Amino acid sequence: MKLTKLAMVITCALAVTACSEEGIKLESSPAVAQPQSAKPTVSDSVKYNERGNVAVTDVGVHDPSVIETDGTYYIFGSHLAAAKSTDLLNWEMISSLSANEAVNESPLFDFNYTSEIAEGIQWTDGFTGNWAADVVKAPNGKFWFYYNHCAQDNPDTPDVVDEVCWNRSYLGLAEADNIEGPYKNKGVFLRSGYRNDEEFAQYPLDNGQTTWNGAVDPNAIDPAAFYDKDGQLWMVYGSYSGGIFVLAMDEETGTPDAEQGYGKHLVGGDFRAIEGAFAMYSPESDYYYLFYSVAGFDVNGGYNIRVARSKTPDGPYLDTAGNDIAAVGGLEIGEKLLGGFEYTQELGETSPAWGYQSPGHNSAHYDEATGRHLLITHTRFPQTSTPFPTASEAHQVRVHEMFINSTGWPVTSPQRYVPLEGDNLVVAEQLYGYYKFINHGTDVNTSAVRSTHIALNTDHSVTGDETGIWYMVDDSSVKLELESGTYYGVAKWQWDDGKKDLVVTFSAVSLENATVWGSKVAEIDETTSVLATVSDALNIKTELSINDEGYSLPTKGKAGTTIRWESSNEYYIDANGSVFIPTPDRGDQAVTLTANMSLNGETITKTFNVNLKARPVFKNAIAHYSFENGLTDNLSNLADAMTTDNNLDNTGVGTPAYTAGQTGQAFDFDGATGVRLPDDIINSDSYTVSFWSKPDVVTGYSPAFFAAENADRWVSYIPGGAPHFTTNTILWSRYLVEPEVEQWNQIEMTQGATAGQWSHVTITYANGTMKYYSNGSLVGSMPRPDMFSADTAKFALGVNFGWDTPFQGQIDEFIVYDYALNSLDINAAAINNLTDQDKFAGFVKDALDLGDVTAIRESFELPRVGPFVSGISWTSNNEEFLKPVNGTAVVNQPSANAGDQVVTLTATINYKDFTDTKTFEVTVKSLAPAEYSFEGDLAELNAAYANAKPTGDRIDNTGGNVTFVEGIKGQAVFLEGSGVRLPNNLITTNDYSVSMWLKPETFTDYTTAFFAGASSASWISLVPSLVDSNTTRLWANGGGAFFDNGDLGMRLPAKEWSHVAFTVDGTNGDTLKMYVNGELKIEAGGFPRVFTVEGETNEFALGVNYWDTPYNGAVDELKIFNGAIDADAIKALYDAATAQE
Repeated sequence: MKLTKLAMVITCALAVTACSEEGIKLESSPAVAQPQSAKPTVSDSVKYNERGNVAVTDVGVHDPSVIETDGTYYIFGSHLAAAKSTDLLNWEMISSLSANEAVNESPLFDFNYTSEIAEGIQWTDGFTGNWAADVVKAPNGKFWFYYNHCAQDNPDTPDVVDEVCWNRSYLGLAEADNIEGPYKNKGVFLRSGYRNDEEFAQYPLDNGQTTWNGAVDPNAIDPAAFYDKDGQLWMVYGSYSGGIFVLAMDEETGTPDAEQGYGKHLVGGDFRAIEGAFAMYSPESDYYYLFYSVAGFDVNGGYNIRVARSKTPDGPYLDTAGNDIAAVGGLEIGEKLLGGFEYTQELGETSPAWGYQSPGHNSAHYDEATGRHLLITHTRFPQTSTPFPTASEAHQVRVHEMFINSTGWPVTSPQRYVPLEGDNLVVAEQLYGYYKFINHGTDVNTSAVRSTHIALNTDHSVTGDETGIWYMVDDSSVKLELESGTYYGVAKWQWDDGKKDLVVTFSAVSLENATVWGSKVAEIDETTSVLATVSDALNIKTELSINDEGYSLPTKGKAGTTIRWESSNEYYIDANGSVFIPTPDRGDQAVTLTANMSLNGETITKTFNVNLKARPVFKNAIAHYSFENGLTDNLSNLADAMTTDNNLDNTGVGTPAYTAGQTGQAFDFDGATGVRLPDDIINSDSYTVSFWSKPDVVTGYSPAFFAAENADRWVSYIPGGAPHFTTNTILWSRYLVEPEVEQWNQIEMTQGATAGQWSHVTITYANGTMKYYSNGSLVGSMPRPDMFSADTAKFALGVNFGWDTPFQGQIDEFIVYDYALNSLDINAAAINNLTDQDKFAGFVKDALDLGDVTAIRESFELPRVGPFVSGISWTSNNEEFLKPVNGTAVVNQPSANAGDQVVTLTATINYKDFTDTKTFEVTVKSLAPAEYSFEGDLAELNAAYANAKPTGDRIDNTGGNVTFVEGIKGQAVFLEGSGVRLPNNLITTNDYSVSMWLKPETFTDYTTAFFAGASSASWISLVPSLVDSNTTRLWANGGGAFFDNGDLGMRLPAKEWSHVAFTVDGTNGDTLKMYVNGELKIEAGGFPRVFTVEGETNEFALGVNYWDTPYNGAVDELKIFNGAIDADAIKALYDAATAQE
């Protein structure tokens, strides 16, 4: 079928007579212009550096809003930042602040912003600042500056002056004769965040509105004014809260026309993360385009640019599928124009990796003289290709050209803007080739989408990481029918600065709002030379040791070349290129490797002989302070510690005291005394700190352990947290890169410390990553620059530089290693306070653990290195279902008829002269679903899983009572004030399906019908009625990132049975599909992975969660499947029950 269609497509593409897409000859043949090719040249104005790259001068302007006047482009952004350029490549700052609140440093307001905008500052509780500004040229020839700010004193911290931006905001107008100012205030014209009737009386809305609802009404910031095709002025604005709104503006005053209030709602609401709107008219398409950004703007927040279009400036604005975006829930709204991406550097390529992370809050410009559409945005950068490796939140402005495709939608160039001159037309012959390919998709991606590879072949097939067909529609218009969708695109010559040349690119969008890019890296007839280039570049390490831990062999090369490895011993180097360094008991090893390099049907080989040097034996700690009535290092390597007062610099003072510790004695901190450790206790870029902590009093900011390069670069372990943002225990760090450029980061527990309770703390650092373990379990990790290897640093227990109240409680067994311990050694040596080498062997076996293996459904990793660098080998008593293969337990799930299988895994441990074994009973779950029909009890239908049981009003309570009523099929369980606790680990993978019938009696906000997850911070919840929207939603929290795209846009009916089912396909973009009464209602990617959180047991319940009012209603025919079942299976479940009814 596909080959037939392909043949027809090729015929149509090359024939003179016209064909439809299906290849059928049309009755009349319209005139078809012969495809023309025209390759532009780079503008003579472009300059190059000594390396041959285009010379640029980049600036950082957050939320840049562009305006062109007299041949100069200006961008105005947040914090009164502004810059100008004549070529969009080289920018000059004209205003910047040393701090966000230092508004009087800006020449835009003649260094007097606080006086000019005093009215607005009063509204924001005296806090100064300016969010995303916008400047337009007024009809009177002057320039209008739309200023705004969002700030208020945090009502949750009444005893502290604490600035927050929720929705207390103002929006006003200033005017100047010159675009660079100085601007004079014309007044605030819109406010949000009203607190009382008195404020409405003092600052009334002109439509008579006297209430303000943060979920419905806008946050009055992020203005963007624009002219329609008839010269009428409009403004879009808004951020989070009630969404994006549009106002008709008066061309004489620059303020809104009367009686509009907040204006017309366009998109967003319910506090969804949608902001940064910008609108423009395109004469080329005769459409108005509304740009907006969704998700969080920080580097890992997932910021991305969306666009919708309308024939009128005030909407409605529609997405590529024709949906009114005002009515669409979640964040995946409109065409995804630009999200985080990264062009990777593959073997044999000379172009460096580059990309964007969290691009957004853009503006756009149509150049009437050239017909160009330009996109101007700020962006952060992927950590693997950033120009700011020590400043993850650093951002700069970037410009890309946009093109209008054959369906009237803007698409963005895959390459950064460089001005070109002359016609720019691409024909099919020029499209043949190998491409770096980026599929932006539609989801909110919090990490950069990394480039893959495709080939556009001469037979019009597409091969590589996506497959399908392609063909030209007309000059420079291309259509791609790929596995992921059908895309309508524009092919253009663009400057590739990595290749230092013009290359053919394509940018395309589907009718499902997804965007793809391609940028050519090689011609289609260069396959042989590409393979030769990859072979020449393939030079792997042939001597590997523990210093190469984590080393892996390349598996990709230029243009999508795949590299498959054949190994003479896959235990050490497998076919995927993964390397395992031998343990001491195995000794050095030699492996012969053959690389098979393949591209588009051609293959060449290359052979290597690799020597692997065995790991060294375990290295003991360098210091151990056990505080046995003294401050001496037990290992006699370092000097004694010293007492201090509340400042670590004040040594020789304070009162030493000791009391009963976790083991023997501990140092007793009285709230006024600290301990200064030797400065050379850490002096490398790899280390481990281990100790026991027991606070008597839990206070915020009080450090148990503090380490600092200086007062601006430090790490602090704080049991009581930092109350201005959390009372949970944190490992907190600040790193000042340069004046006004600082990096803050933290690893946070899910709860605070408990007074009087011992907990073990381990902090490791290696390769730029710091990890925090609590009681031997990993809490989290964070990137941190190296602070201690270059200069002498300072280390203390209980105090810092006198900033905060000293720690009050006990600290014991403080141990330091000059390398990063792994989890096994933390749970062997560190947590057991072991620095006496004669005692190591006895603890080797105890520390080996596989976690929860009571419900295994997929393959899992087997440790091959044990505590103290012991060697571990594995055997299974039933390899049919569980087979150890080179460090992996390969799982083959039993059939439903075979049932669950219990398999014994045996670990053989070798440590020096010590050998022992340890066994683990692993339950491999069958493919049978868990079924609960509630026929008068809570039994699992097939006895394949444990029975459910009543619980109280929360998932972690006991007690409770349930009853049974008439169901959709037999009986159903009825819940009123209590829930049902299901067995743990019914789902342990990222591929699953859930089906149930619901009959709610009443609705309460946030109440769950089905709740499951790894913890209170990682869960899914089927909510029959979400607050404010009153719609049914499959809600999820992936460790703090909420998933809102599972909203049905309607609420299940009360007192009626509804069938609800959802599937999650973790192998295909974590795609959620949600069905109601057998019909697909939602399909969205990026669903959080809540059931594969390391070290957690997954919990399941009906009707209750950790927080909210229990569900009131009936539940019937609950089925939980391993894997994502298809639509036919969902329909069969629905039909089976309705037929019986």
